[in-house]
Amino acid sequence: MKVTFWARLSFAAAEVEAELSRVPMAQVTVVRSLEELLPKLDGTRFLVLPDAPAEAAREVVARLAAGGERSFAMHFNSAGKEGFDAAGIPGWVRVSQAHGALAPTIAEHVMGMVIALNRQLPRALEMQRQGRWSAPDANILASVAGSRVLLVGLGNIGQAVARLASAFGAEVVAATRTPRPNSKVAQVQPLDRLASLLPLADIVVCCLALTSDTRHVIGGAELAAMKPSALLVNVGRGGLVDSEALADALFSGRLRGAALDVADPEPLPEGHRLWTAPNLIVTAHYSGAGPEGARRIGGMARQRLEELLAGND
Repeated sequence: MKVTFWARLSFAAAEVEAELSRVPMAQVTVVRSLEELLPKLDGTRFLVLPDAPAEAAREVVARLAAGGERSFAMHFNSAGKEGFDAAGIPGWVRVSQAHGALAPTIAEHVMGMVIALNRQLPRALEMQRQGRWSAPDANILASVAGSRVLLVGLGNIGQAVARLASAFGAEVVAATRTPRPNSKVAQVQPLDRLASLLPLADIVVCCLALTSDTRHVIGGAELAAMKPSALLVNVGRGGLVDSEALADALFSGRLRGAALDVADPEPLPEGHRLWTAPNLIVTAHYSGAGPEGARRIGGMARQRLEELLAGND
């Protein structure tokens, strides 16, 4: 079977290539640019790749469609595939994803950012840099234990966050597009009930996929509905949160703090208001990065290839 791996991103690329190469009967080709990829699609039966911007995705989809219907499968190493969803993957293409591969690491990142904000660790690091022994006012310190965490989205990432938050002693509730009972949270509500849940939450974690329906699911009205003492964390997609409304809330003190691993626009441009917003932690979209996640991504790509070769599709 001809297998093409578009190693567009460096993260997990070596692990995916190594795992795919272990599979007998697979002729693996690795490409790193769109220009390399397009001609290699001819004859490819299994394409492994991360999501891509919609423009690049459209070029890939157009090349696939030009070859007509055939036995073809795509496996995404990324948690999302919004670029390809926007481009419109042909219905005859079998699609799989590395669901949950990065969820445990992302959940750790979420809790790390929450604890850092609750315990004023950015301030402590600044005091350390200045060589000053200075503790913050105890009244502004907070704890995860006894708090209420609201998950906006309850996929693999949301469930991983729920496990850790519960272990810290938080009550966890969720709002999702397709609500169904889940043992990891105290209650699950439909997303259209979000407005009634926000005023009760101490920590709000966004981990939804980005669609036309979820863009700016946290906007000015939602931020105004949150407690002034609440924290907002976004590890889903940048477009889930209205960046200007968030900056307004932080600069005005209407929100205690926020943590972003994703941004809109992304990368967050130099000079953007959020860079200087108070009580904000920004990480450059690496919440899932690390060797454990890379190994899981590689293993999932190999497993999917083996399933295709065995006819277990």
